[in-house]
Amino acid sequence: MDIWRELGITLGTVLLVALCARLSLSIPGAEVPISLQTLAVGVIALGLSTQRGTVGLAAYVGLAAAGLPVLSDGASGINAVSGVSGGYLLGFVLAPVVVAGVRGDDSWPRRFVGVLLAHGVILGLGAAWIYVLKGTAPLKLFSAAVLPYVPGGVLKSALAVGLVALADRSSRS
Repeated sequence: MDIWRELGITLGTVLLVALCARLSLSIPGAEVPISLQTLAVGVIALGLSTQRGTVGLAAYVGLAAAGLPVLSDGASGINAVSGVSGGYLLGFVLAPVVVAGVRGDDSWPRRFVGVLLAHGVILGLGAAWIYVLKGTAPLKLFSAAVLPYVPGGVLKSALAVGLVALADRSSRS
């Protein structure tokens, strides 16, 4: 194992998610901004091994907790990571495992379902975390912590699959 290569992959993972975090939009009533972070998470979950993806995404969350302003809107610190974003961030770290569990023959539909399920895990953990923090009523919680993100999650799942397929095709030619 080449430690410098692994370090570069981890750093690249952190940078990709951090850049995508900057592309965010606050929606009234939504718990956290909508960003392109989950697109990056989907690409990472599909494009890297489960171990590399998980390590890179854990490093992203760890660096955010340590104070690097890598979250959406430049947020950072333990309060940002353990606040309303905490469950979603935990879902980021688990996403490569979810995708790996579904990929199977690595066909386009299986990749799509894997990333879509990863989005579901991210949203589910995000909502559960917010419930623990705030005790929000289930219907209100669903409306604020899940529903606003579903259309984008479907679109970002398809985009992640397309981007990784394009990268795979480019690397073979």
